[in-house]
Amino acid sequence: MNCDLNADDGTGITLSSAGGDAPVILVNHGSDHAELAVQPHGIPDPDDPHYASFAYSTHTAPEVGDGWLEVVDGHITLFDDAGRPSRRAKLRGQNADGPMSASVHYPQIDGKLLVGACIVTASVVNRGAEVRAHLVMAPSSHDRIREGSFALAAGEPLAGAATGVRAEVSNGAHRAVLIGLHGWQAADTVVHQGTNAMGEYSRIPVLTAARESDETVDVSLHRLLREGDRPSADPVVEIDGTHLTVDWPEDGVHVELDLRTVVEWDGQPGRPGGRRV
Repeated sequence: MNCDLNADDGTGITLSSAGGDAPVILVNHGSDHAELAVQPHGIPDPDDPHYASFAYSTHTAPEVGDGWLEVVDGHITLFDDAGRPSRRAKLRGQNADGPMSASVHYPQIDGKLLVGACIVTASVVNRGAEVRAHLVMAPSSHDRIREGSFALAAGEPLAGAATGVRAEVSNGAHRAVLIGLHGWQAADTVVHQGTNAMGEYSRIPVLTAARESDETVDVSLHRLLREGDRPSADPVVEIDGTHLTVDWPEDGVHVELDLRTVVEWDGQPGRPGGRRV
């Protein structure tokens, strides 16, 4: 079964865990704080690290300060010509139904929306694992994309490795594992120092891909595990265009969705000179 699953349809927040002492993950499709300057960053974007990520957990903390400016953990980012990463602006719509939750957001840089850009994201959870799928609609001039998973931290540099489209980091107590299932082309880890409340050193698994068209679909699997624990069975994931099917057969979890229609929203991407409305 999907242990400790709690989906609140009114907020877009979903909790999931493998049970026992395993971490509890919070998948966030309902909170952004993109209009509240809770923590000054020295940039025009007023989003807050404690509200704007796609996922949080009981055993990790979000990156702050310079780490937050890089927009790595719990985010999907496009980049401008100067290599600056986009941030998650105000949500345009959301949906939650059992193990599935989804939202639409505008990417922005320096408080301005990226022209013609929006991202639909859907999550399906089971036993603390999350399949995260994005439909990225943006001009192909934004020619690369990056996704980050949980930031692990410790008092000393963390172990990490990346091969193909699989990245993993460990702080000795927990492992964060990120696996590309569709669309992603490469994996890596990002290292920070002095940017995490859980320890002086932090490390984040990431996936990257080049974009050659105005619409791309990118799907990944996120896991946060206690060191030494065996992960639950991998999901069976099928992608056909924007249609996604996720199955954990042993647990009776079956979700079908279309990224183009999973969230009701106005369908209007960012406009020239646009700001949050």
